[in-house]
Amino acid sequence: MFTCILLFFAIVIMKCPTEPLEIIRCNQILDAAENLIDTQGIISFKFSQLAQDVGSSTGTIYKWFKNKEDVLVCLFLRSSIASHLPRFIQQHKSLS
Repeated sequence: MFTCILLFFAIVIMKCPTEPLEIIRCNQILDAAENLIDTQGIISFKFSQLAQDVGSSTGTIYKWFKNKEDVLVCLFLRSSIASHLPRFIQQHKSLS
């Protein structure tokens, strides 16, 4: 239920990329954010450092994420989908 609410929030409120290159870039940003969070912690990581790590401006980061919470929601959703979707597809083969 909680995951469904977050997914709804992400789709309705957040600007999710739709073009293939935008999706790749967004994933690069999320990968870098994940690394920063691992090394600096959730509170300490900054968008300026994130932008530097991905070789872009902070404006590019703000294009997709309004704040750290948006980044965290996207990381959570990406992790949830990666771990649960394959199992769901396996269990519900008739839906594919």
